Amino acid sequence: MLRIDDLKAFVEVCDAGSLVAAANKLAVSQPTLSKAMARLERGLGSQLLERRARGVALTEVGVLLLQHIRGINLSLQDAISAVRDMRHGVSGTVRIGIGIGIPRSLVVGSCRSFLLKSKSSLEILGGMSDSLLRDVANGTIDFAVTGIRPSPRDAIAWSPLFEDSMIPVAPTTNPLTQVERTTWAQLAAETWLMPSAGTATRVWLEKQFVRRGLIPPQRIIGLRNFPRAFELGEMLNAISLAPSSMLKATLDYKSYRALRTPVDWKSDRVVSILYRRRGYLSPAAEQLMKAFKAETKKLGL
Repeated sequence: MLRIDDLKAFVEVCDAGSLVAAANKLAVSQPTLSKAMARLERGLGSQLLERRARGVALTEVGVLLLQHIRGINLSLQDAISAVRDMRHGVSGTVRIGIGIGIPRSLVVGSCRSFLLKSKSSLEILGGMSDSLLRDVANGTIDFAVTGIRPSPRDAIAWSPLFEDSMIPVAPTTNPLTQVERTTWAQLAAETWLMPSAGTATRVWLEKQFVRRGLIPPQRIIGLRNFPRAFELGEMLNAISLAPSSMLKATLDYKSYRALRTPVDWKSDRVVSILYRRRGYLSPAAEQLMKAFKAETKKLGL
């Protein structure tokens, strides 16, 4: 007889990559967690984990089980949350993710409106769009407001808020700020501040150069959640990408100028709300989503 707690613990072990880290997160001892994994393997008659010096690795059977159990685990969490909300008439804590480049005025106005009308608590997680997409898919957060568009293969619903194209910006001391219209070759020769390799924005930008027969910029400073990026860019006279909405709404770019882009520059970035397509959303989470939509209209974004 398989235990639900053992299956949930298996997911935590897979996510943590080690029994020690998973035990700490679950607030149980490592021997207790090891017994649970052994019990699960006996119940299924198959080895799920390979114990290694620096953690654990999934066997082929373990990979198959994880693929199926994630959906079951999320459904179980959704069911528990729905029953709790119905019983207590409240929605506990709403957890959302806010991507980099989302206007502060939108976040502040939406959250203020929500907190004035709701008794629920609110947790906000910041981060790169790619990581927030994973958090939505894993059920770590209720929804995310970000500038990434999910793949049709993802079980993620996409509710657009407003178009917010990415624009190259540079410190006022950069000579390109005085150019009537930049070229792709000029942009390729510059020093750039970019999101770290592999992120959606970085991949998109590098593809733009390749499509035009150019080598992408070679002088790159890759950043991930670095809080003082634009101060660093000013010191290095480097080019960055900035959402057009933020250029209008914040003083963070007061020492920057938007560059006159090449004629064929095109960014179709759209700020949107991402949430699990068939996942449970509490009434409070839905209320906060409506607040973001209302604030978008209010700000004329």
